[in-house]
Amino acid sequence: MVDEVEYGLEPHRLIRFMDSLGVKDTPGPLQIFLTTHFPVALRELSDANGR
Repeated sequence: MVDEVEYGLEPHRLIRFMDSLGVKDTPGPLQIFLTTHFPVALRELSDANGR
């Protein structure tokens, strides 16, 4: 769980971090819980889900 994922991250670093959330070495389901009010993070989440 990550609360306010954008806290302390510059927008370009936040985008890189958000991109890395979908990358993992082991097969199987992955659940990530995070909160944000930051438009950049919301946009990245929407783009990742094809919305």
